[in-house]
Amino acid sequence: MLLKTVLLLALVSQVLVLENGLLRKPPMGWLAWERFRCNTDCNEDPKNCISERLFMEMADRLAQDGWRDLGYEYLNIDDCWIGGRDAKGNLVPDPKRFPNGMAFLADYAHSLGLKLGIYADMGNFTCMGYPGTTLDKVVQDAQTFAKWKVDMLKLDGCFSTPEERAEGYPKMAAALNATGRPIAFSCSWPAYEGGLPPEVNYTLLADICNLWRNYDDIEDSWSSVLSILDWFVTHQDILQPVAGPGHWNDPDMLLIGNFGLSFEQARAQMALWTVLAAPLFMSTDLRTISAQNMDILQNPLMIKINQDPLGIQGHRILKEKSHIEVYVRPLASEASAIVFFSRRTDMPYPYRTSLARLNFTSSKVYEEWSSDLLSGSPMNYVIDFPARRRPYRLTLPGSDLGSFGSPIKLFFSQVVVIWTWGQGLIRWGLWVALHKVLVSDFTSHGRCMASSGSSFHRDLQTILLAMPGLPPAPVIPAVPSIMVVVTAQ
Repeated sequence: MLLKTVLLLALVSQVLVLENGLLRKPPMGWLAWERFRCNTDCNEDPKNCISERLFMEMADRLAQDGWRDLGYEYLNIDDCWIGGRDAKGNLVPDPKRFPNGMAFLADYAHSLGLKLGIYADMGNFTCMGYPGTTLDKVVQDAQTFAKWKVDMLKLDGCFSTPEERAEGYPKMAAALNATGRPIAFSCSWPAYEGGLPPEVNYTLLADICNLWRNYDDIEDSWSSVLSILDWFVTHQDILQPVAGPGHWNDPDMLLIGNFGLSFEQARAQMALWTVLAAPLFMSTDLRTISAQNMDILQNPLMIKINQDPLGIQGHRILKEKSHIEVYVRPLASEASAIVFFSRRTDMPYPYRTSLARLNFTSSKVYEEWSSDLLSGSPMNYVIDFPARRRPYRLTLPGSDLGSFGSPIKLFFSQVVVIWTWGQGLIRWGLWVALHKVLVSDFTSHGRCMASSGSSFHRDLQTILLAMPGLPPAPVIPAVPSIMVVVTAQ
């Protein structure tokens, strides 16, 4: 076994590293797989089958609905596009579903300011049984992708051996480099080796791939999200140090906008993937996505945290017996992002903590809607949600910003508080994520939308910030699922 490991490492060391200078921040975009899978029946389902039409329509939505301008720039094809190989052994797309070819689709994406990603598999077949990329086809396929002006390659690992993967993934990295075209390289290699050392050498992997899948495929359910989160947390001491600009751990796609997550669970995944510095690949129907889910995915503050230039992956620092967990991600300008995440599903729970307990200090606070510095150190936040019928009201020391909206009966199931601090300006805001009743995003200037649903009744009355001296710990309201994100400007 030791001899085999040494041999595999030797094979890797003989191949040039990637060195493409790409993906200095986690990539963002849209990926077909989770929502559209391997639907190839364009006769019965022409609107949703894996086809040129589907990707052109998604490209239109990325460009026209604000996604591209926020950073969602990749339009990524997954499995089931391949029609076979031509007489010269070149991969070709299915001629009926992609009648104009992949170069045409790449040109279309580029004309809209987007980038095109494509899928292949290091093995005899793709995971869905289409022609794979065997070792003798690696260079040829890399040249084909470059000729089509592809911008990212995801290389899966179905139907391959450990020895083939150890040779093939580094060989593809070198082949992509040799084309002269900048093609980001997404590897599934570690997921097929168990995701952990000694089978996975992350030092070498960071020289070979721009991002990599470590663990199981995500499924459209909250239990799947939690299983991936649990695996990342369990092995965070191994995974956290290896992520950074140009080489990212990938916990898989965002499920937001599909069928398996509640509204509050969707917000939770967005916040958790953000603090983990994960690639943000949506996989939903952008033609029909709801305004609520669009607000989650397009939240500019979440995107700014995710795209922080330091590129440091966050990690869990505290797990309470009360099933409250605390995650921290260091950011630029000596700021930090903190997530308070509750796994409780029973009833509202009052959780108290302090920034001092988490080893944070601050001297200034910058309020979101005006340019007034609120000063004070350390900070103490008290958020009170009494069960009365009152308008939204924000109270600050020496400042009354008045009421936001008319009295509304709220149905709470989750609260997200966003705080920020650092050496420079500091911002804070509040998200109140409601149980299918009201979305009130204070970081987006109090936009609200109503929908149906029911839960326990509460009203948002007062948010009180008191900062002088050494005040008591901040109080987070009693709700089933709580997250707090502390972010840099």
